[in-house]
Amino acid sequence: MATQLIRVDPRVAERAHEARRREWEVLARDLCADRPVDDRFFPEIAADELLLHAEEDAFILRASGSTEEHRIDRQRLSPQLKEYLAVIEMLDDDYLPMQRAEVLDMAKRVVHDAAANLLSELLPSLNADHEHRRRLFSLLVALSADTTKKRMAHRHL
Repeated sequence: MATQLIRVDPRVAERAHEARRREWEVLARDLCADRPVDDRFFPEIAADELLLHAEEDAFILRASGSTEEHRIDRQRLSPQLKEYLAVIEMLDDDYLPMQRAEVLDMAKRVVHDAAANLLSELLPSLNADHEHRRRLFSLLVALSADTTKKRMAHRHL
């Protein structure tokens, strides 16, 4: 049994600009990295690939070539998405004092951790450790907002 991959649905990617598509590819590759060959995100789904896309009310992970899917309620994840985006917006300030930047970077990590914990609640069958849930949240952030011009969107100090 092969490792299950998650990537942004090509129908979503074709409507995005090149930088965004590249960012999604990198984040999806990071999400799937360091997983044992037989470690599947959703063991009950037979497909080896899950396509991610966003609707107004949910992020949807759909098995490639199937109707099997998992939905992530956007309203439940919205506070973490908004807070994360607000923090990275503040971190992008070129004149930010280093001490303030360190505090904001820590806040970003706290939000990231809280979102990873919430994802385990919203997706109870998700077979992923904390770090991979954090990576999934990073991909959801990039899917919900264009973070390609946000220097600190996916980096830490």
